[in-house]
Amino acid sequence: MAEIECPGSKKRVKLDTIHLSIGADGFNATKATVTSVTAVAIGVLNLPIDVQSRLEFLIIPVVLPISVGKQDDPSFFRPVFDTLYNLEQKGIHIETDDMIIQADVQLDSIT
Repeated sequence: MAEIECPGSKKRVKLDTIHLSIGADGFNATKATVTSVTAVAIGVLNLPIDVQSRLEFLIIPVVLPISVGKQDDPSFFRPVFDTLYNLEQKGIHIETDDMIIQADVQLDSIT
C-alpha cells in the first residue's frame, strides 16, 4: 500500500487495490418446502486466507428466493453485478478528518 502526503495539508492518502470474489450458494429454506434460498456473498481477498470466508468478514448483499427445479433467473443478480462493475470502474474514495483513502477495486473471481 502506498501512502502519499497531500500537498498543503496534513492529510495522507492511502492507495491500494481491493480484490473481491463473488459467489452464490443455494439451500432449502425448510425440509417441508420446495423453495430454496440463494445467498450471494462477496469476499475480500486482501484479508488473510484464514479469515476470508468467515461470516463476519463476508459481504452478503442479497438473499434470493429461487424455487428448486426451475432455472435460476440471472436478472436477480443484475443489481449486484452492476454495483460491482461501478466499484471496479470508479474505485472507493473515503475522506476522514485526518486521512483520505482511495482504492481501486478489482473483481478477481466469480464462483
